[in-house]
Amino acid sequence: MTPTSLRPDQFSGASTLTSLSPPLLSIADLEVSYGGTTRALRGVDLEVPRGAIVAVVGANGAGKTTLMRSISGTLGLEGGRIVRGRIDLDGRDITRLDPADVVRLGIVQVPEGRRIFSRLTVAENLRMGAFTTTRAAERAALRRVLDLFPWIAERMGERAALLSGGQQQMLAISRALMSQPQLLLLDEPSLGLAPIIAEQVADVIRRINRAGTTVLLVEQNTAMALDLGNIAAVLHLGRVVRVGDADELAASGEIERLFMGIDDGATSGAK
Repeated sequence: MTPTSLRPDQFSGASTLTSLSPPLLSIADLEVSYGGTTRALRGVDLEVPRGAIVAVVGANGAGKTTLMRSISGTLGLEGGRIVRGRIDLDGRDITRLDPADVVRLGIVQVPEGRRIFSRLTVAENLRMGAFTTTRAAERAALRRVLDLFPWIAERMGERAALLSGGQQQMLAISRALMSQPQLLLLDEPSLGLAPIIAEQVADVIRRINRAGTTVLLVEQNTAMALDLGNIAAVLHLGRVVRVGDADELAASGEIERLFMGIDDGATSGAK
């Protein structure tokens, strides 16, 4: 099945997103392999409207992290290769750009597992996130980070390794925000967090989005992802098998059927 492109007026919150054509990010017929043989993505088509939160959900091994790596330019670092397809940011082809150039264009990824620089201080981690910006932009970004996370001001001189798991996740998000991205890629932001901390992270994601940053969210916690997203895309065996309004998909029970393999018509093309 080839998913139908979703117009801004086809999902919740459409009144604030009706001017979003063309999309901020457009992925067309993306195919990715590892080791030259294993196909991790198979003809993926996906659009991310400016100002939206697009949630990508799917079982383990569906290709969610590979999708993020493809967009951020880090795929090659993990032994992956784009076989065909195209990724556009605001109409510009970024399919095979270097990761640093992708950041300069306004896309930043917060990888799964946080991957902060544990031996560096909190302040040094934040400065690492601002390597593509001017000093003035860095100061403006830091003000935004401290508005989101006031506790960081008191921990700037501490080693990042001493932070709790939730604080490390928030530091990882803060580091990404230091480059003032227009598109934030979040890969499993709730992974390993207690439910109450995961909800705090979800609230931060909402605030980041309301402030104008578009978000592409990959999340194993389907309930959290659908609650956050305007649009939901379901990945199954490397293919996008559903794209739709996140609230409607959550209410329909369709996600559960797809995950359990009941909807054979939707998943047969992904085998």
